[in-house]
Amino acid sequence: MLISIFLISNGVFSTYLQPLPRAVLLAGCVASFGLAARHLANPAAGALATVVACPRLLACLALGCALTTLGGVGHLVYANSDWLWRDAVLADLSRSSALPSYAFAHVAADLRAPIGMYMIPAVFGRLFGLEVAECALWVQNSLCVSLLLYGFSDVFRKRRLTALAIVVGFGGADVLGCFVRAGHVLSWGQLPSHINAWLGVWQYSSPLTQIFWAPNHALPGWFLASVIVMDGGAGLGLEWLGLGIAMTMIWSPLSALGAMPFLLAAFLQQPLRNLRSGTLWIHAGVALAFVPVALFITSNAGSIDHGFSSIIWTFPELYFIFIMVELTGPVLLALSWPLMSRAWRRLFGLSLAVLLCLPLVKFGAANDIVMRSSIPALMILSLMVASALSGEGGLAPLSSRMQGAAMLLVFGVGLFTPAAELARAVLMPSYRLSACNFSSVQAQVQPGQIATNYLIPSDQSGGGLAIWSGAGARLTPQSTTCWPDRVLPPGAFEGNVSNADMLRLRGAAAHPR
Repeated sequence: MLISIFLISNGVFSTYLQPLPRAVLLAGCVASFGLAARHLANPAAGALATVVACPRLLACLALGCALTTLGGVGHLVYANSDWLWRDAVLADLSRSSALPSYAFAHVAADLRAPIGMYMIPAVFGRLFGLEVAECALWVQNSLCVSLLLYGFSDVFRKRRLTALAIVVGFGGADVLGCFVRAGHVLSWGQLPSHINAWLGVWQYSSPLTQIFWAPNHALPGWFLASVIVMDGGAGLGLEWLGLGIAMTMIWSPLSALGAMPFLLAAFLQQPLRNLRSGTLWIHAGVALAFVPVALFITSNAGSIDHGFSSIIWTFPELYFIFIMVELTGPVLLALSWPLMSRAWRRLFGLSLAVLLCLPLVKFGAANDIVMRSSIPALMILSLMVASALSGEGGLAPLSSRMQGAAMLLVFGVGLFTPAAELARAVLMPSYRLSACNFSSVQAQVQPGQIATNYLIPSDQSGGGLAIWSGAGARLTPQSTTCWPDRVLPPGAFEGNVSNADMLRLRGAAAHPR
């Protein structure tokens, strides 16, 4: 089902392309589905051969629906500011069968972004309207979260739901980072509502933060992590990891990039054998059919702020503090190294290496490469921490009671991060879904700027966007206020709002003058 969702998203995206690249991409989708059906038809052993446990599946469905709702999809609770842009992308894609283009006061721009999450909902939007598109987005994301959580629970042998709860609650000691940055201990009311962003220059998001702020990156990242860890860390195989990276690029190229080190490591384990594998070559050939997606996403990507991070060389103490705050729990797992299986030792070491290296580079206005490319590695480590803390022990057995007590303490401190996310979702007043187009959102939230992670100036499209079948009519900013019932001004970032101010905003919304 997950593979079908990703492939259908690519198929819908192909309708924006010219005939030749459209045919190539559609052929890749059909071939991928055929390979998946063949692989899943008669699994000899492993997780894919087990009978579905209906009670556990229902529990995962309930949790997936709850997390998606609390994350802001549907606007039943407060939706974080990133949804201002995402709602606009969904609205524009739901109104037109062509990729949107925009006319600002100083430049014309085209949409160039990983839009996979919106593809299926946008089809419903064109047929039935924006509200139905939002419902379709909720169903799609809830289903993806639920199925992924069920897949992760299958990694464990016992105490599966307990381990799954630990995975969802896993996070770094961000509250200690807030104390370090402030120079003193803060009360709950003084803490910002988004403590995961305590440092500003780098962020390793907890699983709950990922779903609340960036499900378009989290879901493909979790999917790739599930492909890596399935069957006791042996994974589904090199060929399926490579094909999974190809089919999820339209959702999140950065999450796909975060899985590349695992792909390379799997290949280098037995390079000569892999080069002689006919199955691998077949899957690699099918993966090449997704090149039109790569051309679209990388078109003039150099316009996005990128390079090596100068902060790590100028202020190395920041890097040390960041690593200690975010990765203390996983680092404690190193004490269990001799007790881990060979497969899990390899995944642990590689995940830790990826997270240690990511701060060396920067990409995106908010250094998105650190936040998004870290998702697969963070999920693998969270599964190992959950194994140790739940007493399940299959992935990372505890070496001593002292190690268990230390990990429990670090995990307890890390619970402040998901608690803050949940508190903001529930306590901040919700606001209605806006039908404004993207140019209106950009003009009201960031006037005079171009969101380079979403847009590309039309005269800089390069070769990648030449595969378009054509852009739609240029949309211009509207004069109406997009969110008349939102308590924060359009340009305000709720992450800077303290918990105490958050409660005051809710009171003001409940009792307007």
